[in-house]
Amino acid sequence: MIATALKRVRRGQAGFTLVEVLVACVIGSIVLLATFAMLDSSVRLTGKVTDRVDRTQRARLALETITRKLRSQVCPNPGSGALIEAQDYSVRFYSFTGTGAFVPDIVELRWDSVNNSIVESRWAGTGIAPNTTWASTPTTRTLLTDVKPTFAPAGQTSVRGPLFSYFVSNSSTALSTPLSAADLKAASRTGVTFMTYPSSGNQTSTTLQTDVYSRTADPNGLTGSTSPECA
Repeated sequence: MIATALKRVRRGQAGFTLVEVLVACVIGSIVLLATFAMLDSSVRLTGKVTDRVDRTQRARLALETITRKLRSQVCPNPGSGALIEAQDYSVRFYSFTGTGAFVPDIVELRWDSVNNSIVESRWAGTGIAPNTTWASTPTTRTLLTDVKPTFAPAGQTSVRGPLFSYFVSNSSTALSTPLSAADLKAASRTGVTFMTYPSSGNQTSTTLQTDVYSRTADPNGLTGSTSPECA
């Protein structure tokens, strides 16, 4: 009986037809293509999220640092304003962040258009104000890379808008740059606006903007920010 059963198995013609094999191959190919499409989409979306997190985290940290620096403005002596020089892409001012004797430094924040970065330069002060002198050579550090000013509104001749804007009192109209000697003393608010890009080279940008009041002015005045106290 065993021999008969083996002969029957050997003679059996059961199996897949050519059509069934082709249908199975087509279905398998479709499943594989769908799987690879989902994987590719997942990789691209992960890259976009990573880029967004990268540019946002770096930009927020830099903006916080810039805000803290601008808030550290001080008047080195009565009658002398905190701002030394104020332009669209750079601002220089007296700064003090210590708790001891009043020895202000000179700080400059500027956009490096060659490297597309925001750079801080600091000239250390020596001697208690108003007899302070400053180092001839600054220490420099990069606050943010892959950054550019925003595009200028339509109708303006320049391609880029200002990185820094300056305002007096509660006015919404920015002062003309570079600031005059009178405006350097009167400016009480600095606007900061820039676009930042991910380190990966992706050209998708994130725009950040803030307004920083000078700590020598009162932003809660009845008619808005008053002029700096040492103006």
